[in-house]
Amino acid sequence: MAGFQTQREEGVECCYSKQTKFWVHDPDGGLWEFYILEGDIAHRGAGQSSDALLPQVGNCGPACGQPAVRNTQAYEHRMGENLALAGHADESLSEVRLRGTFNVAGPGVQLADTLAEAWRALQPGGKLQIHVLTSDQSIDDRELSLPGPASRVGHVPVDTELLQALEDARFANVSLTTFRPAPCFRLGTTELRETMIACLKPQADLCGQTRVLVYKGPFQQVTDDEGHTFRRGERVTVPLSAWENLQATPLASQFVCFDANSSQPAVCGTH
Repeated sequence: MAGFQTQREEGVECCYSKQTKFWVHDPDGGLWEFYILEGDIAHRGAGQSSDALLPQVGNCGPACGQPAVRNTQAYEHRMGENLALAGHADESLSEVRLRGTFNVAGPGVQLADTLAEAWRALQPGGKLQIHVLTSDQSIDDRELSLPGPASRVGHVPVDTELLQALEDARFANVSLTTFRPAPCFRLGTTELRETMIACLKPQADLCGQTRVLVYKGPFQQVTDDEGHTFRRGERVTVPLSAWENLQATPLASQFVCFDANSSQPAVCGTH
């Protein structure tokens, strides 16, 4: 599999058969196992756990963008429920979903504290998704009187302040995945919109490796959340972790990645 680091084990006896097994991670960090049947055996084989091979498959291999092994436990909070992020161990979650969490009135949910707890509980590369009603300007909670299911909304954060809070909490790749031109509600001159935000906890530096990236365009230049500026067509050396974070965005296809530590043979011939 070109571009992917794999692990193979031959002659594995498992489930009354002898097999050859392959382990590989896809670009999203998912572990795939492939089995090739070699023949039947008369006894039940002990097999081999893929867990034993995980450190080998996801250990900063030479392949560009080889993702690290990740846990897949997620936590979701909905408006009206008790927030239980504190009950999760450090870096134990692959995803945190906060639905209506920041639309609760009163001191029960503090924005900065909640984001700090989400950061603590998420593993590097873990995702944070927020579903919230936001406003384009500050509004007094006492002025809120919304119809239907929205009547439960007791607080509406300002959209720009929420985005700034995510940046202050060190989340990266912050994106508005739902943010429509027309508001859901109007209160005087204030517009209230359904807002969905996706971001992630950046990958940690992976073994000190680097990658050389070339931004293909269409813009003159772009800058990531770590301050790396990529001018169109210019080679920029970044930590492998920066490339891993960039791969989680829709912009990944606008970059060419080179392994700074390898000498790949020419693919179009030599002269």
